[in-house]
Amino acid sequence: MLLVDPLKAWEMLGPYLPFTGAQRVPLDQGLGRILAEEMVSPRDIPAEDRALRDGYALGKLCNPKEPIQVLGESMAGRAWDRELPEGGAVGVRTGAVVPKGTLWIVPKEEVEESQDRFWVKLKGEPLSEGSYVGRRGYLFRAGSKLLGPGTRLGPGELSLLAAAGFQRVWVGKRPRVLLLPTGSELAGPQTGLGSGQSFVSHARYLAWRIQEEGGVAEVSRPVPDSEEEIWRGIEEAVGRASLVVTTGGTGPSDRDLVCRALIAKGAQTLWRHLHMRPGSTISAFLVRSTPVIALPGGAGGVGLGCELLLAPSVRALQRQENPGPRWIECRVTEEILRDPVCHRFIEARLVMRGGLLGAGPLPRDFPGGGLVPLRGTGWIHVRPGEGSLGRGEIAPMLLGRCVEPDPNTNLGKPPGLELFDG
Repeated sequence: MLLVDPLKAWEMLGPYLPFTGAQRVPLDQGLGRILAEEMVSPRDIPAEDRALRDGYALGKLCNPKEPIQVLGESMAGRAWDRELPEGGAVGVRTGAVVPKGTLWIVPKEEVEESQDRFWVKLKGEPLSEGSYVGRRGYLFRAGSKLLGPGTRLGPGELSLLAAAGFQRVWVGKRPRVLLLPTGSELAGPQTGLGSGQSFVSHARYLAWRIQEEGGVAEVSRPVPDSEEEIWRGIEEAVGRASLVVTTGGTGPSDRDLVCRALIAKGAQTLWRHLHMRPGSTISAFLVRSTPVIALPGGAGGVGLGCELLLAPSVRALQRQENPGPRWIECRVTEEILRDPVCHRFIEARLVMRGGLLGAGPLPRDFPGGGLVPLRGTGWIHVRPGEGSLGRGEIAPMLLGRCVEPDPNTNLGKPPGLELFDG
């Protein structure tokens, strides 16, 4: 059986993840959703000239050396609505509308004020025209692009849309993902544990990650180690979900129950097993055009498969920009042995050394080993070869859920951060 390069797996799966459609939601329900339309400013922002500093709005001056009469004050929400005459000044607060005829604003600390504050005098020379005046539309002009489709809406993006006056937005529908845990040893959360049984935890971890990425997850009851039962569970799930994910039931040919069940029923194989560890038995199929990702039962393979394939799939189904696996480059903090023939993924965390940032493998006694799919920041990718990856060398790192990069940054092309001085 020819093993697939793990770095090509996402490219093979991506074309089979159709857009789940769009829906219009109130802005207050948009947090974490993926924008499905281009947002264009309907107006100039701001709609009037605004003061960028507390101080005094000045027009044309007769004599800059002479005291200037203060005619009034313009505050945010209460503008001075007359035109500024030659030789006059109006006090302004930051964000206030400036009077017509304002050429520049002198900051409060750069004038001498009379005791009654009816007169001010410049301490120095006049500033250049336009100083500290935010002209109409200096942030955005009417018709200019605010955000593009595929943008994940965070607090900043939603605040921008609110400032432009939007009340509702079109976003990608939340994709439904059905998770099918397999294994006769598994017990659901509502049942007691029998001898040799374990509670379902890895599928629930995946469900929480799917929710973090904006999807809707459903964890089915555990399916026993039976090809017929596994196929029945998958067949039922395919009609109700955009994506189906199984956990467990993969392994060498005699234990590869999920793959055998799918192949026996005529499912289209995208790939069967990956050339890596952990997670070598991760496979992918199509059942009536619905993708099915088969993950192993071990914590490492589940966590790695989630960030390499599942999380990107949920992003792609919503048409998020650059949905694929998130990579950065970093310097490793200790030597890592290469495998002569297989890609290695070493669970790691970002660490500080001497004020610099690097990536180091988790110690063997780190809490949660064997139970939690991802305890660190992600995985250092070590390509096959002889020898080792030396301390201080640069290596790609697959980011996990602990790091949330800017969603508008293309992390598919590592930015080459030299984080650790070896």
